[in-house]
Amino acid sequence: MVGILENIIFSEVSFGGECNLFHHGIVQDCLQKKDFEFSCGNLYGIIGEFGDGGAALSCGITGNTNFYEGKIFFDNIEKKIKDVIEISWYIGNDLYQNSMKRKFNIKPKINKKTIKEQIEHGVQSQLTGDDCHSISQMFQISSERLNRNISFVSGERWKASAAIGYANGKKIFCYPWMNSKDIERYKEQLVHTVNILLDTKCIIIIPTTKEENVKSISNNAYSIYLNN
Repeated sequence: MVGILENIIFSEVSFGGECNLFHHGIVQDCLQKKDFEFSCGNLYGIIGEFGDGGAALSCGITGNTNFYEGKIFFDNIEKKIKDVIEISWYIGNDLYQNSMKRKFNIKPKINKKTIKEQIEHGVQSQLTGDDCHSISQMFQISSERLNRNISFVSGERWKASAAIGYANGKKIFCYPWMNSKDIERYKEQLVHTVNILLDTKCIIIIPTTKEENVKSISNNAYSIYLNN
């Protein structure tokens, strides 16, 4: 796990392959030779239509699709993709779906762990200063939902996933690509979850179609246009 981190730079990175958008299914996307700079405590909207590479960026940073090339820097020190994956989290995943299993064609184990058990995994590792109860309250997860597997919480999957990632010390949270209707549907949940993560100096990345979508979530939002 990295120490205090202020800034991450991706230089001419390319990602591509299958991307799990959950609400839109599993789709193919590709990002080719793009530059990005992200600072902790900020929300970044990656603006573009589906197919422009936003989905591939979110999945690629978190190790959920292939990394092909490019350079990565943490506070001007060059790092490897595995260093990014270690501190990154794909919203919607849990501990058993996250990371590089798909890259190596390893079939994930059937996950029977509850949301509570996965939060407690991080708490026991002392990756945050919070206990399970305070984390569940912070992310507004009811006790009933807390004792379910993440596959069985429907519309609350994203905030449950964020709570698991937070408890396990992740610093970069990447959402699946969303259109304007998706943003509006989950607006209340997005505003609450994103601003909790921003308060703890995380980097939030949301690929979406319009700048106003991310501006409506937080005042601390920046837009990066994929086609510029």
